[in-house]
Parts: sequence; structure tokens; C-alpha cells
Amino acid sequence: MSSNVAAVEALYKAFGEGNIPFILDSLADKVKWDHTHNQGHGIPVLVPRNSRDEIGAFFQLLADKMDFQVFEVKKLFDGGEHVMAWLEVKYVHKDTKKEFHDEHCCMLWEFDEAGKVAAFTHVVDTHAEYLAWN
Repeated sequence: MSSNVAAVEALYKAFGEGNIPFILDSLADKVKWDHTHNQGHGIPVLVPRNSRDEIGAFFQLLADKMDFQVFEVKKLFDGGEHVMAWLEVKYVHKDTKKEFHDEHCCMLWEFDEAGKVAAFTHVVDTHAEYLAWN
């Protein structure tokens, strides 16, 4: 197992334990979070973020708005400085009471030379997630 795969395993373990400071400490200074042309779509958890403070606010938004039913890493794919995670994610939005469920959610982690997270991208069913939020 590569060190980057081990790092992603540790990040998901920290998320499951609510250890957000560990995740934030694992980020590069110039991290890019959800910086792709097709992200956002009016879904607050998918907008681009550029700093530990903004990403900390992302995790607070998850806690405030999502009641996770399932958050299961199915497989990690090692691509060197890139690690792709395949997950099943299911939650109920706390305000709308609508459910989001994606059995093929992917998250792409990119690492710099120092082993820090340089970029992170959600690859999800944005239509289903939009419906859960609205």
C-alpha cells in the first residue's frame, strides 16, 4: 500500500471519528478543494474552497445539514500522487428531510511532494444531491 493510500485511509478514519483538525492539518497551504468546472450547481457542499478555514466551514456545513446514514469506503485506487476513493454515501438533509444516496460516489485526492493534500474533488450524482438540498 502506498503512503498516499494510507493517508487517505487515515483521513476517512479521522472523518468517521469527527477529528476534523487532523484532516485540516493534512492539507497543503495552497489546497484546491472542489476546483473543477462542473462542481457547485447550487449545492453548498460542492463549491470551491481555497483555505483551511473555508474547508473547516465545509465540515461544519456537513455537521449542520447532513445526517449520514451510510458513509462507507468501498475501495481505494492507487494512482501515485492521486488516490481515488469509491464510496457509498447516504444521508438525510436536516432541513429538507430529503435523502441523498449514491452507491458510486467518488472522491479524488491529490498529494504534493510533502505528502499533503494539494487538491480534493467530489465526483457525485449532482442532480440527486441538488434535489436533496432543495
